[in-house]
Amino acid sequence: MSEAATEETLSPRRGQILKLVVEEYVSTAQPVSSDALVRKYVPRVSSATVRNELAALEGYGYLYHPHTSSGRVPSDRGYRYYVESLMGGARLGEMEARMISHQFHQIELNVDEWLRLAGAVLSSHVRNPVMIWPPVSRTSIVRHIDFVPIGVGLVLLVVVLQSGMVRQQVLRFPDDDTPESLSDLAREWNAVYVGRSSAEIRRVEPPHEHQQLRRSIIALLDEADREFIARSGDVYISGISYMAAQPEFETRDQFRPVVEALEHHAFLPSLMEPLLQSDGVYVAIGQEQPIEPLRDCAIILATYGRQGDMLGVVGVIGPTRLPYWRTVPMVTYTAGMLDQLLASTFLS
Repeated sequence: MSEAATEETLSPRRGQILKLVVEEYVSTAQPVSSDALVRKYVPRVSSATVRNELAALEGYGYLYHPHTSSGRVPSDRGYRYYVESLMGGARLGEMEARMISHQFHQIELNVDEWLRLAGAVLSSHVRNPVMIWPPVSRTSIVRHIDFVPIGVGLVLLVVVLQSGMVRQQVLRFPDDDTPESLSDLAREWNAVYVGRSSAEIRRVEPPHEHQQLRRSIIALLDEADREFIARSGDVYISGISYMAAQPEFETRDQFRPVVEALEHHAFLPSLMEPLLQSDGVYVAIGQEQPIEPLRDCAIILATYGRQGDMLGVVGVIGPTRLPYWRTVPMVTYTAGMLDQLLASTFLS
C-alpha cells in the first residue's frame, strides 16, 4: 500500500459510506453492494457515485472484494478506522446499564460470583465469547535495586521485587563509572524507588541523564506484571457456543484453533503491554493479534481493579465482524462495574 494511502484521512462522505458498509456487513455477514447502500441508506445518492466511493475506499485499503462478489467487505484497516474515527462515543442506554448494575448488586462480597455473572451477562449481550481474568495482586513492587559492573561500559541492572522475583537487564554505562559510583547510584535509587510500582515510578522524574535507566526499570516491572497476570488464576470463559454459530467459524478447522487458543489463553501476555498503556479499553483486530489462530478475530480488553493493588481483565473475542459500537461500551461498562465492586469491598 502506498504511503499516501496509509496516511489517508477520509472525507465526511467516504467516512459515512465506510461506516454504513461496516455496520451492514456486521449485521448481514454478506458483502455490501452499492445498490444495497443506495436502497437502504442513501436513496438520494446515485449508485454510480456510491460505486466510485467504494472503489476509492478499496484503493485506500479499507475495503476489499471477496472472490468474485459484486459487494465489498471491510478489511482489518477498515475496522480499525471505524473503531478510532467513526464509532463515536458509543455507550449503553440508561435502562440497560441500570438493569446490569442491579444484577451485580444482588450478589455481595463474592468475587467468584461476580466474575461468573459478568461472563454470563456480557456474553448474552454481545453474543460472542467472553473471558474474565480474576483480579490478582500485582508483584511489580521494588524491594531492591543494584548495579553490578560486568565489563567495560557494561552494567547489570538487578531489580528485586517484593514477591522475591528478580529481573535483570544489561545496560551501557559511561566507561569511567567506578564500583563506588555505582554503589552511590544504587543507594540514591533505592531511597526513591523502593516500595513503588511501575505506575508510581512513572510519576517520579529523575535527572535527565538517568531517563533511560528509569525506562529500563519500568520495562522490567511491566514485564513482571504481564507475566503474573497472564498465568494467575483460572479464566472464566462464557459463550463459546456463540462463536460456533458465526459463519466465519462454521467448520471444525476454523473453530477448533480459536477454542484451543482460548483454553490456553497464551495470547494475553502479548496484549498486556498495549492494554496497560491504553486509555480504558484496547481493541486488537485481525492481523494485530499476537498468535496465528486468532488472526481472523477481534479481541476487546479492559482492565479492572487498581494498578499497584489488584488487577483483572475483561475480554470479548469474536470475528473481526464484531458490532464494535455495542461491544466496546459493554466491555467498558462491565469492567467498570467490577472495578466499583472490587474497590468498595476490598480496595477502599
